[in-house]
Amino acid sequence: MSKTTQPAKAPTATKGGASTKPAPVLSNPKRDFYLAATTMSWQLAIVVLVPVVGGFKLDEHFDSLPLWTFVGFSVAMIGMAIIVWRQLQVLSPGTSITLKDHK
Repeated sequence: MSKTTQPAKAPTATKGGASTKPAPVLSNPKRDFYLAATTMSWQLAIVVLVPVVGGFKLDEHFDSLPLWTFVGFSVAMIGMAIIVWRQLQVLSPGTSITLKDHK
């Protein structure tokens, strides 16, 4: 005795040739969150270290007050704000981790 199965329905075309098949859903929001956090971490490290160390080296070279270090620090703060803002725009509320996920 053999089982008979129905053939799979092919997606129907709509106007313009687009399929009515739903778009795939992101499968792992935790992984996406950790990936975004890792990406933001190395970006923050670069945006802080380069201007501050650069300002410090400029102060050493010109034998000046810590003026360039403060300028580098200010540039780093602006860069940090931009990176955090951009990452917050990328992350959606659905990718946030709640306490119930840590069971």
